[in-house]
Amino acid sequence: MSQPDNQVRKNSFKNSVLILFVLSNFMLDQQRTVLPSTKLKIMTFNAEGGGIHRNIPIEKTLEVILSTGVEIVGMQETRVLHPNGHPIGESIAPKLAKKLGWYFYEADLPHKNHGVWSNAIISKWPIKAVSEKKLGVQIKIKNNLLITLFNLHLNDSPYQPYQLNAISYGDGFPFIKTSADSRYFANLARGDEVSLVLQ
Repeated sequence: MSQPDNQVRKNSFKNSVLILFVLSNFMLDQQRTVLPSTKLKIMTFNAEGGGIHRNIPIEKTLEVILSTGVEIVGMQETRVLHPNGHPIGESIAPKLAKKLGWYFYEADLPHKNHGVWSNAIISKWPIKAVSEKKLGVQIKIKNNLLITLFNLHLNDSPYQPYQLNAISYGDGFPFIKTSADSRYFANLARGDEVSLVLQ
């Protein structure tokens, strides 16, 4: 299956539900009335350089996806990481989508932020439109509901669970004790990435 049309339909996003890999318990139609809840299985999957970084063949990645019964996958690191920090080579996203008979979207964005590190979305359901900044897509799921899903590659360092538990990790960030410190370092680690969606 191919990627969606490049034309962005801005108005079509107004009545969609924003999903950041956390599903709300309800969907809203155009009149903002509550509709019956709809179950949808979504997962995030870091392919670690398309599997190359850990010598994982694409068949193994496919096996994992099929074993979960998911309907949509937000993927990160679909291509190999070059020593200069930029993704290179072919992405595994279109190959996976083809093997699954699914749809896919992968933005070719400049690598200026960790959040856009070779991301893709593959979906059992049709991808109908792309968000203005090319960070998310609108997907038509069961019961003709439209959802909007964004996919980011969040930085893992500094990592607050380790900082709070005095476990060394990353670039030598200090151990912390308070929730204020945790919020500060979480924003330091992932604030730039999350702001790409919220701006």
